[in-house]
Amino acid sequence: MGSTVSFLGRDTVLAEMNQKFAGNYLGETSLMAAARAQGWQTAAIGVEGPTRIQDPTANPDDVLMLDNSTGHKGGLSLPDWFTAGVKQALIEDAAPKPTVPDTEQEVWMTDAVTQIVLPHTKLTIARIVPALAAKLHGQTKRRPKAPCRCLSQSVLRALGPATAL
Repeated sequence: MGSTVSFLGRDTVLAEMNQKFAGNYLGETSLMAAARAQGWQTAAIGVEGPTRIQDPTANPDDVLMLDNSTGHKGGLSLPDWFTAGVKQALIEDAAPKPTVPDTEQEVWMTDAVTQIVLPHTKLTIARIVPALAAKLHGQTKRRPKAPCRCLSQSVLRALGPATAL
């Protein structure tokens, strides 16, 4: 009477679940998958298992997923831009294994986000926002008096100075 419930806290288990359930064991479109489908750049950063659950159908070219299995056997593959960034940032190419307290891993995740992910996202936004602003104004009946820079300027101001465009 009853069955064993599998522990979904491992990326390898989630991959097996996807294989058994036609590529998406959730049977639903995750919020991140919906955002990706609309052209948004997405990333999930956290603990193995729950991080992958945020977008179980993604492949490494579509989304960045960092967890405590990053860089280890059975860990998720990483996009080329992140792998190149690891070498430039001079951080270890694999997340430290969890310990108590988990300081090393948290420092690694913080370094990965601040030195690689945010600068990459900043450059992507700097390239996309002006085109998006022009597209948005092109869809309205009212045209601005001057070329639209309000959206791109406010986003770039919030991000700080761009490092390279």
